Amino acid sequence: MAEISRRTFLRRTLFGAGMLTVFANGGYRIAFAAPGPEVFKVRILHTNDHHARIEPVTSGTPAVLVHGGVSRRKTLIDARRQAAQTANEDLLLLDAGDVFQGTLYFNQYNGKADLEFYKGMQYQAMAIGNHEFDRGQQVLADFITAAAAPVFTPPPPVAGGTPVDGGNTFPVISANIQTAASSPLNGLIQPNVVLTLPHTGKKIGIFGLTTPETAILSSPGAGVTFREDLEAVVAEQVAALQAQHVDAIIGLTHIGYTVDLDLAKKTSGVSLIIGGHSHTPLGPQPNPAGPYPTPVTNKDGESVPVFTDWEWGRWLGEFVVGFDAAGHVTSVTGAPVEVVADSSKPGYVEPNAAFEQRITEGYAPPLEQLRNQEIGSSAVALNGNRSDVRTSETNLGSLIADAVLNKTEPDGSQIAIMNGGGIRTSIDTGPVTLGEVLEVLPFGNKVALVDITGAQVKAALENGVSQVETVQGRFPQVAGIRFTFTPNRPLGERILSLEIARGDGFVPIDPAATYRVVTNDFMLGGGDGYSVFTEGTNKVDTGFLLADVVADYIGTISPVEDKDITGNRITRVNYMWLPLTINAAQPV
Repeated sequence: MAEISRRTFLRRTLFGAGMLTVFANGGYRIAFAAPGPEVFKVRILHTNDHHARIEPVTSGTPAVLVHGGVSRRKTLIDARRQAAQTANEDLLLLDAGDVFQGTLYFNQYNGKADLEFYKGMQYQAMAIGNHEFDRGQQVLADFITAAAAPVFTPPPPVAGGTPVDGGNTFPVISANIQTAASSPLNGLIQPNVVLTLPHTGKKIGIFGLTTPETAILSSPGAGVTFREDLEAVVAEQVAALQAQHVDAIIGLTHIGYTVDLDLAKKTSGVSLIIGGHSHTPLGPQPNPAGPYPTPVTNKDGESVPVFTDWEWGRWLGEFVVGFDAAGHVTSVTGAPVEVVADSSKPGYVEPNAAFEQRITEGYAPPLEQLRNQEIGSSAVALNGNRSDVRTSETNLGSLIADAVLNKTEPDGSQIAIMNGGGIRTSIDTGPVTLGEVLEVLPFGNKVALVDITGAQVKAALENGVSQVETVQGRFPQVAGIRFTFTPNRPLGERILSLEIARGDGFVPIDPAATYRVVTNDFMLGGGDGYSVFTEGTNKVDTGFLLADVVADYIGTISPVEDKDITGNRITRVNYMWLPLTINAAQPV
């Protein structure tokens, strides 16, 4: 985004350690109080938490394209790159990790489909995210090797369309991952990279960080460890890059927005941070957690802007950053751009024709076969009827809750709460296909974990039954607990009893105790009125697709029978409840 004429200026205000200028088109410029004058600039484009979102994010039934998709991202990147070349401006394109996991494209191609398009978009560096370990070390090793190779070999069975990789290579980096000699990753992971800007000749040092929680969030396996002393790691990387006489240092991190902010405060020598992992919207993105960028004062009293770009390629992060001779940020100009895929909306982005052909003729057709794949069978009809799953316990709702609880019990989950509105249809008796499961759970939701108190569990269930009369999607389907409710009492007072499974029975839930709850990412963000989940702690977006987890569970217990799904988890009591009104002027 070019700097905007002062005639479009709206306001100026102090912003962190800088002066913020906001313009009429939504852009802005932040001038930071750097020790020296500005000597060079670079335009930076960035993404994070792509999660195999090759196709645009959709909404509704029938599905409508909303935003995102690599074809439209390519269009925006090409336009920015062409403008930069015309203006003799330097440009960097970076990704902050979690390219893996999230759609059938990953299930089928183990990240190679995403890699072809990333090479085609000419990414210059990528941090390693926790989900890069979801298929173990060898799959990640293959990805890193292919990212560094000038010739890309498409994964089988892709045949249609023309490959879009133009020979681009990029490093996949992390400075806090340690590998044993026996690991297939040994020697492949670079801690950092130094990129020389072609127009100014300036050297930009970039180091990567991966959340230490990867050890429990994913499946790294033996021979891989994650350093937790991130402050020490940063100090080491700053020293190593300064020894190479870089002109600025960027932290490309996959540790989460709040951790980025804390790390920026406690370290020095880092010019700016571009992060991922927490799927945090900033600035103009929906429900932002803070400004884009969020300025932080480091331990030397210098300003460090922190950036992140929400998730799934919905938006393209974009800013122009100025530096002084010592690598301090002097200014930031720009704003993330929505990758609009709905042709009826302002800002619609046309898809890149070569990318689109490669998807529709090459990568997408085998997925249709995958959707027809038989994953198990059911001896009983599984009830996903809209009016039933939104007002009462059903066997399909219970099975879905059982599936996510079973998947996450190794991570300490005790209770599952899923929204009935996320269940869109039923499954008949007989063979069950992956396509049927995807029709039941079409939203691409992921499994998520959160710690809340017993009192908050009750509050979540109160929300769940608060609109049962009007058949709303928030009705809870559960596992690990049982409860009784009535629709005939005031909101917030409808749960009559609540118990948690213990051994072969149930015991009353303790309002003061903390419980590990498994849900989906929509509800974790407060969707369907579950705002109580946003107040929880130790939140984890597992990255596991809900549909995948349910499909795997059905396959494991097939044929699904009545005995596989315990009942009587939710009891509805209907009775007349009248408030007792006492006239204080009369004796009682």
